[in-house]
Amino acid sequence: MPSLSDKQSVQQVSELLGYESVSAFITMFKKVMKKSPMKYMSDLNQLN
Repeated sequence: MPSLSDKQSVQQVSELLGYESVSAFITMFKKVMKKSPMKYMSDLNQLN
């Protein structure tokens, strides 16, 4: 998810991808990635 790793907010990414709401994006993200966007970003930060 390059946009999240580029430090864009979850809201910005959800809008960029055309979601009508942030909650709809978060729901999809959790289904696909098995973690929330915030957890994903936190995990990325720990790797750097």
